[in-house]
Amino acid sequence: MKPQDHHIEDSLLVGSVRAHDERAFRKLYLKYYHLVYGFSMSLVKSPTIADEIVQEVFMQVWLHCDTLNPKLSFKSYVLTITRNKSLDFLRKASNNEQLRKEIFHATTYIHNQTSDYIDDADYEMWKNRAIASLPPKRRRIFEMSRQDGMSYDDIARELGISTNTVKVQMSKALQKIRSFLKVNTDLTFTFIFLFYFF
Repeated sequence: MKPQDHHIEDSLLVGSVRAHDERAFRKLYLKYYHLVYGFSMSLVKSPTIADEIVQEVFMQVWLHCDTLNPKLSFKSYVLTITRNKSLDFLRKASNNEQLRKEIFHATTYIHNQTSDYIDDADYEMWKNRAIASLPPKRRRIFEMSRQDGMSYDDIARELGISTNTVKVQMSKALQKIRSFLKVNTDLTFTFIFLFYFF
Protein backbone atom coordinates (compact mmCIF):
# COMPACT_ATOMS: atom_id res chain seq x y z
CA MET A 1 0.00 0.00 0.00
CA LYS A 2 1.33 3.45 -0.94
CA PRO A 3 1.94 6.03 1.82
CA GLN A 4 -0.93 8.13 0.47
CA ASP A 5 -3.26 5.13 0.65
CA HIS A 6 -2.22 4.54 4.27
CA HIS A 7 -3.04 8.15 5.10
CA ILE A 8 -6.46 7.90 3.45
CA GLU A 9 -7.20 4.65 5.30
CA ASP A 10 -6.11 6.18 8.61
CA SER A 11 -8.20 9.29 8.01
CA LEU A 12 -11.32 7.20 7.47
CA LEU A 13 -10.62 5.11 10.55
CA VAL A 14 -9.88 8.16 12.71
CA GLY A 15 -13.12 9.75 11.56
CA SER A 16 -14.99 6.64 12.68
CA VAL A 17 -13.15 6.51 16.00
CA ARG A 18 -14.23 10.10 16.65
CA ALA A 19 -17.78 8.74 16.49
CA HIS A 20 -16.87 6.08 19.09
CA ASP A 21 -16.65 3.25 16.56
CA GLU A 22 -14.81 0.53 18.49
CA ARG A 23 -14.30 -1.63 15.40
CA ALA A 24 -12.37 1.19 13.74
CA PHE A 25 -10.38 1.68 16.94
CA ARG A 26 -9.39 -1.99 17.00
CA LYS A 27 -8.20 -1.72 13.40
CA LEU A 28 -5.95 1.20 14.30
CA TYR A 29 -4.72 -0.63 17.38
CA LEU A 30 -3.82 -3.75 15.40
CA LYS A 31 -2.23 -1.68 12.62
CA TYR A 32 0.02 0.36 14.92
CA TYR A 33 0.58 -1.94 17.90
CA HIS A 34 3.98 -3.24 16.75
CA LEU A 35 5.20 0.19 15.69
CA VAL A 36 4.26 1.74 19.05
CA TYR A 37 5.67 -1.19 21.00
CA GLY A 38 8.94 -1.15 19.04
CA PHE A 39 9.41 2.60 19.47
CA SER A 40 8.72 2.44 23.20
CA MET A 41 10.96 -0.60 23.56
CA SER A 42 13.83 1.28 21.88
CA LEU A 43 13.54 3.91 24.61
CA VAL A 44 12.69 2.06 27.82
CA LYS A 45 14.55 -1.21 27.05
CA SER A 46 11.99 -3.28 28.94
CA PRO A 47 9.37 -5.50 27.24
CA THR A 48 7.11 -5.30 30.28
CA ILE A 49 7.18 -1.50 30.49
CA ALA A 50 6.90 -1.09 26.71
CA ASP A 51 3.80 -3.27 26.70
CA GLU A 52 2.24 -1.19 29.45
CA ILE A 53 3.06 2.03 27.61
CA VAL A 54 1.32 0.66 24.51
CA GLN A 55 -1.81 0.20 26.60
CA GLU A 56 -1.51 3.71 28.05
CA VAL A 57 -1.08 5.19 24.58
CA PHE A 58 -4.13 3.56 23.06
CA MET A 59 -6.19 4.18 26.17
CA GLN A 60 -5.41 7.88 25.78
CA VAL A 61 -6.37 7.75 22.11
CA TRP A 62 -9.73 6.19 22.97
CA LEU A 63 -10.56 8.39 25.96
CA HIS A 64 -9.77 11.53 23.96
CA CYS A 65 -11.10 10.34 20.61
CA ASP A 66 -13.28 13.45 20.30
CA THR A 67 -10.12 15.53 19.81
CA LEU A 68 -8.68 13.41 16.97
CA ASN A 69 -8.16 15.20 13.65
CA PRO A 70 -8.63 12.95 10.57
CA LYS A 71 -6.63 15.42 8.48
CA LEU A 72 -3.46 14.94 10.55
CA SER A 73 -1.13 11.94 10.53
CA PHE A 74 -2.34 9.37 13.06
CA LYS A 75 1.07 7.70 12.91
CA SER A 76 2.84 10.90 13.99
CA TYR A 77 0.20 11.53 16.64
CA VAL A 78 0.46 8.11 18.23
CA LEU A 79 4.27 8.09 18.13
CA THR A 80 4.37 11.51 19.81
CA ILE A 81 2.24 10.15 22.66
CA THR A 82 4.50 7.10 22.86
CA ARG A 83 7.63 9.24 23.04
CA ASN A 84 6.17 11.43 25.76
CA LYS A 85 5.00 8.53 27.90
CA SER A 86 8.30 6.69 27.45
CA LEU A 87 10.31 9.76 28.42
CA ASP A 88 8.04 10.36 31.41
CA PHE A 89 8.79 6.83 32.55
CA LEU A 90 12.54 7.31 32.09
CA ARG A 91 12.45 10.53 34.13
CA LYS A 92 10.73 8.70 36.96
CA ALA A 93 13.12 5.78 36.63
CA SER A 94 16.15 8.04 37.00
CA ASN A 95 15.14 8.54 40.64
CA ASN A 96 14.14 4.95 41.32
CA GLU A 97 16.79 2.26 41.71
CA GLN A 98 14.40 -0.62 41.11
CA LEU A 99 13.13 0.87 37.85
CA ARG A 100 16.70 1.55 36.71
CA LYS A 101 17.52 -2.11 37.21
CA GLU A 102 14.45 -3.13 35.25
CA ILE A 103 15.48 -0.94 32.33
CA PHE A 104 19.16 -1.75 32.17
CA HIS A 105 18.98 -5.39 33.20
CA ALA A 106 15.71 -6.33 31.51
CA THR A 107 15.17 -9.97 30.67
CA THR A 108 12.96 -11.25 27.93
CA TYR A 109 9.34 -11.30 28.96
CA ILE A 110 6.76 -13.05 26.82
CA HIS A 111 3.07 -12.85 27.55
CA ASN A 112 1.13 -16.09 27.36
CA GLN A 113 -1.83 -15.93 25.05
CA THR A 114 -4.74 -14.78 27.16
CA SER A 115 -6.89 -17.65 25.96
CA ASP A 116 -4.36 -20.16 27.31
CA TYR A 117 -5.02 -19.36 30.92
CA ILE A 118 -8.27 -17.45 31.18
CA ASP A 119 -11.41 -19.35 30.25
CA ASP A 120 -14.90 -18.06 29.55
CA ALA A 121 -15.93 -18.36 33.19
CA ASP A 122 -13.02 -16.11 34.20
CA TYR A 123 -14.00 -13.50 31.62
CA GLU A 124 -17.56 -13.47 32.90
CA MET A 125 -16.45 -13.28 36.52
CA TRP A 126 -14.05 -10.38 36.02
CA LYS A 127 -16.52 -8.57 33.76
CA ASN A 128 -19.18 -8.71 36.45
CA ARG A 129 -16.77 -7.68 39.20
CA ALA A 130 -15.42 -4.78 37.18
CA ILE A 131 -18.88 -3.46 36.33
CA ALA A 132 -20.05 -3.95 39.93
CA SER A 133 -17.19 -1.71 41.09
CA LEU A 134 -18.78 1.28 39.35
CA PRO A 135 -21.04 3.76 41.18
CA PRO A 136 -24.73 2.93 40.49
CA LYS A 137 -25.51 5.81 38.08
CA ARG A 138 -22.28 5.34 36.14
CA ARG A 139 -22.86 1.58 36.02
CA ARG A 140 -26.31 2.12 34.55
CA ILE A 141 -24.95 4.34 31.80
CA PHE A 142 -22.19 1.85 31.08
CA GLU A 143 -24.62 -1.08 30.87
CA MET A 144 -27.02 0.86 28.64
CA SER A 145 -24.14 1.53 26.25
CA ARG A 146 -22.24 -1.75 26.29
CA GLN A 147 -24.90 -4.30 27.12
CA ASP A 148 -28.01 -2.71 25.60
CA GLY A 149 -26.19 -1.24 22.61
CA MET A 150 -27.68 2.22 23.04
CA SER A 151 -26.05 5.29 21.53
CA TYR A 152 -24.86 8.14 23.73
CA ASP A 153 -27.68 10.33 22.40
CA ASP A 154 -30.31 7.70 23.20
CA ILE A 155 -28.94 7.25 26.73
CA ALA A 156 -28.95 11.00 27.27
CA ARG A 157 -32.59 11.29 26.16
CA GLU A 158 -33.75 8.37 28.31
CA LEU A 159 -31.97 9.59 31.44
CA GLY A 160 -32.69 13.28 30.87
CA ILE A 161 -29.03 14.30 30.83
CA SER A 162 -26.72 15.81 28.23
CA THR A 163 -24.81 13.71 25.71
CA ASN A 164 -21.60 15.23 27.04
CA THR A 165 -22.46 13.97 30.53
CA VAL A 166 -22.87 10.48 29.09
CA LYS A 167 -19.46 10.74 27.39
CA VAL A 168 -17.81 11.91 30.60
CA GLN A 169 -19.41 9.12 32.62
CA MET A 170 -18.38 6.51 30.05
CA SER A 171 -14.80 7.76 30.10
CA LYS A 172 -14.74 7.60 33.88
CA ALA A 173 -16.29 4.12 33.79
CA LEU A 174 -13.59 2.85 31.42
CA GLN A 175 -10.85 4.39 33.57
CA LYS A 176 -12.31 2.80 36.70
CA ILE A 177 -12.68 -0.61 35.06
CA ARG A 178 -9.14 -0.42 33.72
CA SER A 179 -7.78 0.42 37.17
CA PHE A 180 -9.78 -2.41 38.71
CA LEU A 181 -8.55 -4.97 36.17
CA LYS A 182 -4.97 -3.72 36.33
CA VAL A 183 -4.90 -4.41 40.07
CA ASN A 184 -6.66 -7.76 39.87
CA THR A 185 -5.65 -9.32 36.53
CA ASP A 186 -2.86 -9.63 33.99
CA LEU A 187 -2.04 -6.47 32.00
CA THR A 188 -2.63 -8.15 28.65
CA PHE A 189 -6.00 -9.40 29.84
CA THR A 190 -6.90 -5.88 30.98
CA PHE A 191 -6.43 -4.33 27.55
CA ILE A 192 -8.03 -7.18 25.61
CA PHE A 193 -10.95 -7.19 28.03
CA LEU A 194 -11.60 -3.47 27.67
CA PHE A 195 -11.47 -3.25 23.90
CA TYR A 196 -12.53 -6.68 22.71
CA PHE A 197 -15.20 -7.55 25.25
CA PHE A 198 -16.74 -4.11 25.66
